[in-house]
Amino acid sequence: SIGATPNTLTCWWMYGLKRNELVEAINQVQNNLYVPAYLPISLTEDGNMEDTGVTNFAAVGTPTTRAKITTAARVLTGIRSLNVVSAAIGDGVTSNTFGVHAGETLLVSVAQQYNSGSGQVILRRITATAANTKTAATVNQNAWTETRFQETVPTGALQMAVRWLAVTPVTDVALGWVNGWPTSRAIYELPSETVDARDIEGVYYLPAGFASVATDSYTAFQSALQPWPWEILQDWRGANAQRIQVQTPVTAPLFVKFRRPLPDLSADADTTEAPEDLVIEGALAELKERLAARSHDDR
Repeated sequence: SIGATPNTLTCWWMYGLKRNELVEAINQVQNNLYVPAYLPISLTEDGNMEDTGVTNFAAVGTPTTRAKITTAARVLTGIRSLNVVSAAIGDGVTSNTFGVHAGETLLVSVAQQYNSGSGQVILRRITATAANTKTAATVNQNAWTETRFQETVPTGALQMAVRWLAVTPVTDVALGWVNGWPTSRAIYELPSETVDARDIEGVYYLPAGFASVATDSYTAFQSALQPWPWEILQDWRGANAQRIQVQTPVTAPLFVKFRRPLPDLSADADTTEAPEDLVIEGALAELKERLAARSHDDR
């Protein structure tokens, strides 16, 4: 097939293959590749921001933008971050609630990057009576900054949530992760991005970075991740087949290093994160097998 665009000319010699067969051959390779990844462990639903939608981060007030973005400069870990743009003080987002026990200590960690304005991280009690348990100091850094603190769950509290709210009228923030951990809890569900617990290569903790200008805020991802003791819990007949068990107390954000599958391509214009040589050589081998099979059938 030959296609022309202004100032360019592309020629494809297909040898009897169809263009959709190129995509099918690449997907055959994709389906057998697992690439390295790392994401935070958390009780907060979609706390690692890997979901495409914002269902797990409801609006507080009326922010003008509440959407996942993939711009590399505004994503700290994984594929996406949550972009919130507000036009009024107090606008923001809140995580889904998570169950707690009165008296246990929660570790809260939120990664933020500001293009404009400023905001605060809030740990909020939902039940029995809704109220802010702790409001962290205001952050306004253009560089990625982590708000990190520990707080005791108040008497009578059954559920908590983590919020981010704007402190200035015009604020544009990217949230890299929004997470909460009970420091004494050792067993967690695996990130949904993991297919099999055996794909996990390790668990690591993130030491606090350089102390920023605001209390409880630090340069995000300044320090190297350090190994943390862990093991897999599996019960393939159980309703919850796979969990991860870590050493307590959890005194710093935890990250799991694992291998994740690659998605299928839907068109020949799609892109992939797979190693180029593996995709090309693997797809060529698949296509040669198809051509050889057709030559045999034509005899």
